[in-house]
Amino acid sequence: MPVSFPKRSIPLAISLGCLFACERSKPTEPGAGSQGWVSLANDSDRNLNALAFLDEKRGWVVGAGGSMLATEDCGTSWAPRETGTTQSLFALALIDGGRSLFAAGAAGTMQHSEDDGTTWTSIASGTNARLCALAFPGNGLGVAVGEAGIILRSLDEGQSWAATGSGTASDLFAISFTSPDTGYIVGSAGTILKTVDRGVTWTKQANPALDTAELYAVHFTDGQHGFAAGQYSMVLKTVDGGAHWQAANKPHIQGILALHFLSPEEGWAAGDFGKICKTRDGGTTWSGQQITGKDTLSTVRAMVFHDDRTAWAAGDYGALLKTLDGGGP
Repeated sequence: MPVSFPKRSIPLAISLGCLFACERSKPTEPGAGSQGWVSLANDSDRNLNALAFLDEKRGWVVGAGGSMLATEDCGTSWAPRETGTTQSLFALALIDGGRSLFAAGAAGTMQHSEDDGTTWTSIASGTNARLCALAFPGNGLGVAVGEAGIILRSLDEGQSWAATGSGTASDLFAISFTSPDTGYIVGSAGTILKTVDRGVTWTKQANPALDTAELYAVHFTDGQHGFAAGQYSMVLKTVDGGAHWQAANKPHIQGILALHFLSPEEGWAAGDFGKICKTRDGGTTWSGQQITGKDTLSTVRAMVFHDDRTAWAAGDYGALLKTLDGGGP
């Protein structure tokens, strides 16, 4: 397992209703006519930890040393952007229709851009703790989480932040909100937290599996159905809004760092050694997906989906991947 804090794949303000700016039939489109995931060319060899796409055309990825890459052509080409920091970035989120972009990372770093990531300003987070995940579920609310149980809240769309009690000293790695009121956080020692009051208070939920395992990713498809995953190939699922969690069957991924589900049945898990698996039955069975190109063994740390077929993934050593067919059969 990687020793650094992994970054989860949180849903990051993807616009599903946009016009398709890049037709799948174009022969110059990376991955066109192929099945599975295909490596995308870029000049970075740094670990990439978090992805965000505004639509099918425009996206960003951040990683080690404050690095950022941006694309305006569906991922065909990527250009470096300055982020105003050399601290490693582990989280990325879009708000305000996409023009407002936030990144967070080591030493409490919080960066903000209002021009599509072209220029950045630093925002005081009030902590030196490593920040691992960001969410902006709506109505002005922002939540950031990280090491040693740190939870930060913003009530003004990220312009100011204040710590709130988490009730745990566990490292916190990932967030998923189902509404501006209700959200979930997962972390080390099998930690699962839930809020129903916009993050003011958090309640620990029972974990029926290995309570010493680290949970790196969480994703809810609606108010009742959600999944969490992490060490030892572990996948947990709930069908009652987190009141009860049960173990799903394990995909062939030693450590799962990213999750995405389109429905309670169809979803993807990704992680160590370039493994990406898909389920069509809510985690009862999993099938491995093919990766073509130079990034076949690079650990995958983030995934973001535009729809049920078009998606991107990012990971170690500058790995960037794209699929146009949901990763294949």
